[in-house]
Amino acid sequence: MTALLRKDLLILRRSPLLLALLLLYPVVLALLVGLALSRGPEKPRIAIVDQLPPEERTVQIAGREFDLPTAARELRKAVEPVSVASPREAERLVRRGEVLAAIVIPPDTIDRLQSRLEPARVTVLYNAEDPVKARFVNDTIKARLRDANAAIGRALVDAALDDLGLVLNGGRVSIFGREIEILGLRGSERELRAAARSTSGETRRRIERVARFASLARRNLGASGGLLRALSEPISVEERIVRGRRGSLDQFAVAVAVGLAVMFVAMLLGAGGLALEREEGVLGRLRRVAGIDRILLAKALLATLAGLVGGALLVLVTARLVPAVSSGPPVWLVALAFAGGAFGCVGLALGALARDTRASSLLAVLAGLPLALLALVPSGAVDRQVYDLARLLSAIFPFSPALDALERGLRGALAPGALLHLAVLALAYGALARIALRRPAPGAP
Repeated sequence: MTALLRKDLLILRRSPLLLALLLLYPVVLALLVGLALSRGPEKPRIAIVDQLPPEERTVQIAGREFDLPTAARELRKAVEPVSVASPREAERLVRRGEVLAAIVIPPDTIDRLQSRLEPARVTVLYNAEDPVKARFVNDTIKARLRDANAAIGRALVDAALDDLGLVLNGGRVSIFGREIEILGLRGSERELRAAARSTSGETRRRIERVARFASLARRNLGASGGLLRALSEPISVEERIVRGRRGSLDQFAVAVAVGLAVMFVAMLLGAGGLALEREEGVLGRLRRVAGIDRILLAKALLATLAGLVGGALLVLVTARLVPAVSSGPPVWLVALAFAGGAFGCVGLALGALARDTRASSLLAVLAGLPLALLALVPSGAVDRQVYDLARLLSAIFPFSPALDALERGLRGALAPGALLHLAVLALAYGALARIALRRPAPGAP
């Protein structure tokens, strides 16, 4: 037993490449899985566009003064803020992945809050390339806005109670700089009782006072809808996704699972089938009968069909477990066909380059999985340079566009850009396989 173990160790020592592969591949794979599943930094990087005029930093509601910079500091504690001058610059940062989201505070925020007739509106721009991370950022922002809404909402409730007290008991109120006396319901009752007992010319004047009160009450009650809306949500949020996919986590998970399945089925079939025929010397005879182009096309179609059938079965099975598939036309079949074709052509290129069946199949697995995981690494999880490299590698491998096409297909929509990307990659890898096949195969006559 000791001699056998020593023999195996000597083999590993004489094969440094194999030893390095055995040691490094699991580490690299584990790191990629960790980065792909990472929620990112504890404090997400958020751009903040503050368009409030310098002199308008506080809001008075029901005698309470709210300092907006203080409220903004609470948000800044939960995120890594990046001050930005304009909404356009903020959107550019979100699109490039330098920040995960951007908050735009419009210049009329103070006026809307003090008017109490309609909610102030804050725009949030999201980078949703990673749904898990997007939800984390969304929850962080909404939690801080809930705190602000709760504080302002309490003040608005106090203001509403003061207004109701004014309607009930009467008093004086300033409107556009003029002091106006409000009779109130109690005063109206007194005036009406007095008018009923009066027989003099005072009756008309007293009734006119009541009529004026009724008119004012009617006009103010017409604005009650906006007041109630402001009470429920003093600061409303308008969300806009400027980069990434708009979909649920369920759809994202199903798309990842189906994409990986189609990748392995199509790549292994393309690589193994072509390498086997080349290894056994069959490919040379087929080339004389059918030609390289027809051989590659037939094998690409077979890989496409296998990916389509396998992916469709997986989608139908998961649809019973997870509500992630649109009830409309199954446009995800188009995404499956394009993805299967692109992955099949990658397999053909590997089979043509490796020649050996076992080597090509192993290469398809060893190369395919890390490249697929690279497409799942979100911005913010790694340095900018590493992220740019990951994006570049993802662009030349079909998994990222396949994931985009599948996720949109599950929502019942086509992704023309992703489908075109897959078609271009299929042609490129098919051309690479054709060039590699021009080399003479072992055993060819």
